[in-house]
Amino acid sequence: MNDYFVVDNKVFRNIPKLIGRINFIHFPKFFRYYTIWGLLSHTFLPDSHLFLLIKFQMALQIAVGGFYITYIRPRYIILPFWKIIMCEYPLFFCDALSHYLPFLYYLFCYNIQYKSLFDLFVGFVPFLFYFCSNNSFELYHIKKLDLFLVICCYLFLSTFVGIFYFSTE
Repeated sequence: MNDYFVVDNKVFRNIPKLIGRINFIHFPKFFRYYTIWGLLSHTFLPDSHLFLLIKFQMALQIAVGGFYITYIRPRYIILPFWKIIMCEYPLFFCDALSHYLPFLYYLFCYNIQYKSLFDLFVGFVPFLFYFCSNNSFELYHIKKLDLFLVICCYLFLSTFVGIFYFSTE
């Protein structure tokens, strides 16, 4: 890990070093991150009722997971293909930009209506598929307890949001 570049509060002094490490040949490796899956779903899925529910639930999952990884544990993220470790304020900025803005966008700009219990759980399918197809423990440097806590927080918030937005039609 000695050859990794740490992106912390002194990032503006080291911008030339940071730019020198970025190589777009490694762009496909970004698809290992669930945030990229969510941003692509927000971009390419249509705005039908079912897809809006999926996009909203993915945004909620990303916001909860991003919060946990950024502020609780491990409080850094490693981009091994660029040999970069992000922590502190640059990580907080990227967290807000990529995790909370999509969630707040769907929360305030769309009228999400849950019509059944199926609607509450349909958004969990992409996460299950992602979790089964990727090694999240190694990628995000988390433990099984961390994943359990994130899922519990998500299920609590999803149920709360679902009750708040439940349609009586």
